[in-house]
Amino acid sequence: MEQTGENRFSVEFRLEEGRRVRVKRIVIAGLLVTQRKLIERELRLKEGDWAGSEAIQETKRGLEKLGVFSEVRIEEVPDGPDSENLVFNLREGERNMISLGAGLETKNEPTRLNLAENVIGPRATAESSAPTCSAGPPSSA
Repeated sequence: MEQTGENRFSVEFRLEEGRRVRVKRIVIAGLLVTQRKLIERELRLKEGDWAGSEAIQETKRGLEKLGVFSEVRIEEVPDGPDSENLVFNLREGERNMISLGAGLETKNEPTRLNLAENVIGPRATAESSAPTCSAGPPSSA
């Protein structure tokens, strides 16, 4: 940096690209129910490829879009001067939900405050849900 006048400076920047590294291993952790091949379909790089931040971010977005995981973390772990391991830490979301309810209902609009004088009947509800996951082709970002 060199001063060229009062409150004026000449600044020179030099940018150097970082060194390129290859993906040595891909480790997938945290799968309890989800099949590994579902994850592999979303991977935008494979072992032996050059590690690129764009491919890693596309993979992360693809995994998040599946709607199966409550958390997706990708760690780049150096393995040597020219290689790294990618560790996918996945947390699967809740799988199943069941709810039950019970109550009373009137067959017509209540006309008296005394419930015993109205026509009432029991009411029960049951609900069950499980997330679904598309088995189609990999998504593109």
